[in-house]
Amino acid sequence: MSDAFISASGLGLATRQGPAFSNLSFDIAKGALAVFSGPAGSGRSALLLAIAGRMRKLTGSLWVAGLDAIGQSKEVRRTVSLARISGLVDLEGQLTVTDSFTERALMDAVPETRAAAVFGHAETILDVTFDRRRLVDDLPALDRTLLAVALATLRPAHVLVLDDADLGLALADQHRLMAALQRVTDTGITVVASTIVTEAVPATAQTFPLTPPA
Repeated sequence: MSDAFISASGLGLATRQGPAFSNLSFDIAKGALAVFSGPAGSGRSALLLAIAGRMRKLTGSLWVAGLDAIGQSKEVRRTVSLARISGLVDLEGQLTVTDSFTERALMDAVPETRAAAVFGHAETILDVTFDRRRLVDDLPALDRTLLAVALATLRPAHVLVLDDADLGLALADQHRLMAALQRVTDTGITVVASTIVTEAVPATAQTFPLTPPA
């Protein structure tokens, strides 16, 4: 294990369809914005699930917040909060913002009063005010992503994971999102995101390109 907050060495994942990723090594500093970028098939979602302690049959080593993400996956899940993992973890489009908040607070076992205070603070950090009555499907794409991030902060966590950060966003909105994620890291949370394109990724972020396994 290195001194990095999140560290991988020779990390791989084999599936029935072939390797999702292989021989990955990286170090992410505490409180950093880390962005993994790559095309479809490069293992972005699977890697973020691995960092969140939600992927089995990993090889190599992966440490998250001082925990062995392979041998202590249950403990890792407690310290990593998922904002979105495409195709697996996402907002329900036919719920309102209020319903989404209530559902996430219940799921994360956060008392409503505390959750409301944390959510309001997240709105300030993200520079957004959500209309509590609107359906998720009726929100602009940027606001949907920011809502997923805000909800992921309801319970205490050291790491926040956001897959496909650039999904459905024009370049200007990608810049706004990255600036918002950078402000989240200013609170001490390490943010790990994935993108296809990197034009909006700030120079201060740690970036890791991924390629589809051969």
